[in-house]
Amino acid sequence: LWLGTMAGLFFFDYKEFKRIRPDILDSQVASFVELDSSRLFMGINKGLALLDLEAFYNDSETNVKILNASNGFLGFDCIRNGILKDSDGNIWVAASDRVVKFYPDRLEQDTVPPAIVVTDLLATGLYSDYPTSFQHQANTDTIFELPYYLKNIRFNFHSIHFYAPEEISYKYKLAGYDENWSSPSNERYASYTNLAPGKYTFEVLAQNIDGIWSRQPAQIRFEIIPAFWQTFAFKMAINLLVIAIILTTIFLTMWILRLRKRKREETEKQISELQLKTIKSQMDPHFTFNALNSISSVIYKENKEKAYRYFTKFSKLVRASLEVSDKITRTLQEEVDFTRNYLDLEKIRFRDKFEFTINIDPKVNRELLVPKMVIQNYAENAVKHGLKYLEVNRQLKIAIDQIADHLQIMVEDNGVGRKQAQELKGFSTGKGLAIMNNIYDLYFKLYKIKIEQTIEDIYDSYGIPGGTKVIITIPISRK
Repeated sequence: LWLGTMAGLFFFDYKEFKRIRPDILDSQVASFVELDSSRLFMGINKGLALLDLEAFYNDSETNVKILNASNGFLGFDCIRNGILKDSDGNIWVAASDRVVKFYPDRLEQDTVPPAIVVTDLLATGLYSDYPTSFQHQANTDTIFELPYYLKNIRFNFHSIHFYAPEEISYKYKLAGYDENWSSPSNERYASYTNLAPGKYTFEVLAQNIDGIWSRQPAQIRFEIIPAFWQTFAFKMAINLLVIAIILTTIFLTMWILRLRKRKREETEKQISELQLKTIKSQMDPHFTFNALNSISSVIYKENKEKAYRYFTKFSKLVRASLEVSDKITRTLQEEVDFTRNYLDLEKIRFRDKFEFTINIDPKVNRELLVPKMVIQNYAENAVKHGLKYLEVNRQLKIAIDQIADHLQIMVEDNGVGRKQAQELKGFSTGKGLAIMNNIYDLYFKLYKIKIEQTIEDIYDSYGIPGGTKVIITIPISRK
């Protein structure tokens, strides 16, 4: 279905509308008629137009030929529905000023391709509004060189053709900028603005009124010479310099941060180790004093055989202490063994009127590293300050479990409680728990592992103190 409208010619295939050559048929199509199966004849306000139907149906480039005063039709403004075809096949066209008879069989096609030439190149730039003109010589290999600031370019071109020269149309492209041909138009110039430095080739073709294109395009070649700061070498040097500055800055920053961190860690570690050595010097005499005091009691009160066993136990404890004297941690199993030897000594001192149990959950990893004395110190406090004031039924329970990602150590006694022990305490340095608190603080500084302790007083149903429970919680490292 063909439709002539105020906006041009449309084709409808019952799916969509397609506008026919809007660059040529851009005005009212007043009337049309088929000359034959391959040509559609139209009246427009510019004159007459002839559409090649065969080319259109084959999806090739739409070919429209315009007939006006330049090639024989002198009418003006074809009227609506003013084209008729008589019985002889001739066409009658009613225009606003005359009636014209058209003989289709006399219509000839212009098969001569038009000649085309680029007449000149005009360039303007940053420093002048006046164009610099470069005259083109045809069929030469001349390459015009333009400074970087002449980057707005206009090309003038012209076609020499004697038949309907007003209907010559042109298409062009600028290789190096756009590789696609422009849409055909009657304009005889092309403009490009703000071109980047580089090599370009401008090409232009001309088409006559019957759709015959020039055999060869007219060409003009030119090059915009870059400024030194636009060259690839300069840009690469700047990029490398920037990258080098960034990398140097990153390297220096990371080096300074690492140096500061290493110095800070070394300083903190030195301070912590000095403090731990001080604590060790406090703790070892503290434990040794209590142990020797127990040995003296056995020697004074008991026989030599029991004293010998006592010295044997004590020598194992001293040897265990010396073997890890330069360390601040040991395995959980080593700490349990150390505590068990200590409590065995205490049983001798208390004439076996003292019982203890150590229960370890099977899922607990006994190779975990824990701070030295983390169990023994609490067991010692329970014996020295709680149980020793009881005459009978002295009980000490040690339980080790894993709860989620924490190791939990519980030390519970059925002694007289903290308040009464404070009232009854005799010769005691009182440094044990304070030392452990210092160890936990330094342990966190060194390993970022926060150890927590809670101390609870145990009361019977009458509100009478009946012992003390200590719970130590140690996060288990996933490293």
